[in-house]
Amino acid sequence: MSLGALIKKDFRLVWRRKGQAFSLFAFGATVLLLFSFTARPATELLSLHGGGYLWVALLLATALLVNDSFVPDQEEGALTGLLLLPVPAHRLFFAKALANWLVLLLVGLFLLPILFALYDLPLKDTGGLMAALVLGTAGLVGPGTLYGAMAGIHRSGGIVTPLLLFPLVVPVIIASSQLTSLSLLGDPMGQAKGWGSLLLAFDAIFWSLSGVLFAQVVDD
Repeated sequence: MSLGALIKKDFRLVWRRKGQAFSLFAFGATVLLLFSFTARPATELLSLHGGGYLWVALLLATALLVNDSFVPDQEEGALTGLLLLPVPAHRLFFAKALANWLVLLLVGLFLLPILFALYDLPLKDTGGLMAALVLGTAGLVGPGTLYGAMAGIHRSGGIVTPLLLFPLVVPVIIASSQLTSLSLLGDPMGQAKGWGSLLLAFDAIFWSLSGVLFAQVVDD
């Protein structure tokens, strides 16, 4: 089975679970709302740290998303059938990870109006903000999909995913938050390119290693 066919299969599963995307959006909006109340006495903190609050919301949404990403395959027995086919395991991983990335990216895009409304933020660089969302969500979803497979396939419970994922993606959260803040508030020192390059490097490392390790997860 080709990678394109696997991607189409996973996108169909995503469409059937489109209510999950709305739930993730509602969860992320609630997180942003709570942060806006806690920092309300010091309104300047809302502008300075708004990008960081967005990525905290997306990190928590990632844990919820990837925990359930293999549930439809498990319930319908499709994963067992796919593993019996002469299909490289990394293709299964990349198809699932791309589907998860699309969902998380859409959630991030829909959270942006909430972020601007609650935190009264300017926007200096639209391209930089889009790059932060694309690269940052990819950096979260790559290892997140691997850990979601571990939790789903081996029935280890949803608590495993955040315990393993959160420490690993700290550099991604820092780089994404910095790039987002620079895109919103301005980049007089020209730091955005460096943070973007760092994000791209982490994406390449995480996706490559996760694709290799996924074969071990499904074989054990």
